[in-house]
Amino acid sequence: MTTAPWTAHISRRWLNTQAWHLRWHKLLAMGQGGGQYLPVQALGQSLRLPKAAHRQFWQGPHADERSLSFLADALPSQGVFFDIGTNIGVYSTALSLAKGRELTVQAFEPIPSTIEVLKETLSLNQVTAHIEAIALSDHVHTLTLSAYDNGANNFWVTDAQADIPTLSVSAVPLDEWMLHHDRIPDAMKIDVEGHELAVLQGAQATIQAYKPALLIECHCGSWESLGVSRQAMVDLIESFGYAQVGDRWGRPVDLLTQPSTIHLLCSD
Repeated sequence: MTTAPWTAHISRRWLNTQAWHLRWHKLLAMGQGGGQYLPVQALGQSLRLPKAAHRQFWQGPHADERSLSFLADALPSQGVFFDIGTNIGVYSTALSLAKGRELTVQAFEPIPSTIEVLKETLSLNQVTAHIEAIALSDHVHTLTLSAYDNGANNFWVTDAQADIPTLSVSAVPLDEWMLHHDRIPDAMKIDVEGHELAVLQGAQATIQAYKPALLIECHCGSWESLGVSRQAMVDLIESFGYAQVGDRWGRPVDLLTQPSTIHLLCSD
């Protein structure tokens, strides 16, 4: 006998002891923040996240601590960090605090509601960032994205009939953006929910010229459905000529067969 969908939903949401454990710790954390913010830890720094960002709450060290450390090691104290797909700004905030707030942060985040939460994160932590309300891609065009609120992980929508909230945003190549700005990245994080190949294709001249350390969240499990070529991704990464390419533990990655999302780290 199969379980009715609504029954399964109730079971996952309300009868899940792990979920209740997380809710309890979230409530305690909110109390520690005086009901104004959620205190969380990353890179040994105490971050303050807006209440609206409750989905990003975690206990203990951040799950991406190795990835954050990779970027922190690559960035000089007064370096320049490009955060492509900034979301609510956890990476930018943690790295800025770790560098004594001397880091220059260039944020790219196209979702208006997410930008509002991002601005609140920056304000709560007294961190500054230059925010571009655009998406990056391989050519100038209009991109359709999901439009969930409060910093939810929005994604590239290719099915026009999909029954989800969407919005259209302006997309430009990073190489074209660089023609009008003088910031040179020491490190870049790319987390664009499946659009990473297009972002890299539009950033080839920048990457070849400056060889910033790269953290690329590769949504490998979604590539086929999005029409992303695995071979094109492999060829492009190889063309950059980085000395070290691997996952966050330093292990080699086969992008032709990798079934799930990973962080690909590239450095010299």
